[in-house]
Amino acid sequence: MSTIVYDQFGSGHHGTTIGCLRALYRLVEAGFSPDRVAVIGCGSGVLAMAAASVWPSCVIDSDIDPVAVVVARSNLVANGIEHRVEAVF
Repeated sequence: MSTIVYDQFGSGHHGTTIGCLRALYRLVEAGFSPDRVAVIGCGSGVLAMAAASVWPSCVIDSDIDPVAVVVARSNLVANGIEHRVEAVF
């Protein structure tokens, strides 16, 4: 990931996000490869982008806040992976 638009959403440095990224890394190391990935509460889209960068899975990034979805979509485009992740409200 090269670009993150923050707006009011996170940079990926929040403790929960870091924990999720570490868990994702452990799953990758263990050879886990899911058919589908769902991120509930997309924020800036960091977790979905990370999942899409390591797995060929279908990735859904969702949030109840439509602004979060707009921010996530912007980040997907800025990082050139909008074709790999569907951000939904």
